[in-house]
Amino acid sequence: MHYFITDQEFVEKEKKGISEGNFGDTLLFFPRRKVSMFKTNRNNASLSWFINRSLREEAVSLDMPTCESLEGIASGLRSAIIKTKGGKYIRLKGVRPKLHLKYGTSRWGCCALEEAVLEQVNHATEGCIDGYKEDFRYPIKPFMIEIFPFTSELLFFDGMRLRESKRFFVENRNNFFDRVRDYHYMRPNDITISALEIKADTRFDEVIYHLTKNDLRGEKKLARDRILVNLSYLAGIAKGCLSASGSTWASDKVYTNNHIGNFLIYEMNGLIYVGVTDLGDLRNVGQFDSEKEFVDFLNHEFESYKDDFNDRVTSSTTMKTPYRHFPQKLRRECLKSFRRGYLYLVDKMAPEYLPKGAYTREVMTFKGIDNPVIYADEFRYESMRLS
Repeated sequence: MHYFITDQEFVEKEKKGISEGNFGDTLLFFPRRKVSMFKTNRNNASLSWFINRSLREEAVSLDMPTCESLEGIASGLRSAIIKTKGGKYIRLKGVRPKLHLKYGTSRWGCCALEEAVLEQVNHATEGCIDGYKEDFRYPIKPFMIEIFPFTSELLFFDGMRLRESKRFFVENRNNFFDRVRDYHYMRPNDITISALEIKADTRFDEVIYHLTKNDLRGEKKLARDRILVNLSYLAGIAKGCLSASGSTWASDKVYTNNHIGNFLIYEMNGLIYVGVTDLGDLRNVGQFDSEKEFVDFLNHEFESYKDDFNDRVTSSTTMKTPYRHFPQKLRRECLKSFRRGYLYLVDKMAPEYLPKGAYTREVMTFKGIDNPVIYADEFRYESMRLS
């Protein structure tokens, strides 16, 4: 086993079972399938767990630590959420090896080393834009990477903790990833697990699915439509933050993390916020051949949300679940609201090379809800009433 530890002090406390408290926020607003978990060796020092099988029971949180219950909560195709002895929720990516064996590629079940490191570094270095607090859009913290089966090596980055070393990783990014690629070349068959400490894991398409399960009419329909339109605006703001910081959400236009299933819905200070996850494939403006190529890629990502809001099925769940009653009129209103949030943020905060003029015209001509505020208690109540 091989560690890349992003918070060594916490790991040492966790091994001793010292409680660090918990987030105090809602992990999931809607129930999800539990999964049974196992370790490769109960007696080793591993902090990771692997998915054994799906369970019929559903839950919005875990009452007991995973080390006692041997249970977690599903999170996408190859990930699971566990609870530590200290009450922390950790999302483990690449822990469904049975799928890896079935399909024979790291895209199924497991996680490649470079993807894992990119995810950890990007969650530590991205998302900080003037005027916005880091936690405002990104309710996720880097935790660790484990690489199996080696036991003796420790991958150091100049002895600096990731959470405390953002400038170091930005300034030394190219050399850093050269070392990662060299390591992966020497050990191509390692099993890699990327672990993130999370405050929430409810996805936007998950909210849409649950709130459109029933054919609502009258006041209930109006309440549901208002919630989804407001969330769409906040999702646009979150994506706008990412674009204005000089990053695309993916390096490939086909195999991409840029979809509504990667927006997180979470509670903080009594309000509902929207953040982003799956930052393992961000591409910085400096990695493009020109600013025009970067802007063209951003525009492609922006326009692709039309397909997302018109899709027949969800995008974040293990099985693609069909939406039941997501009417075309509401789909169009959600898309318009998303575009307005995105374009408002980009027009306000993006660098000069992004074409702001056209964005401003679209913002001015869209008649939508200004500065939506969603109260967490109201959202929780309405979610139960409408689903």
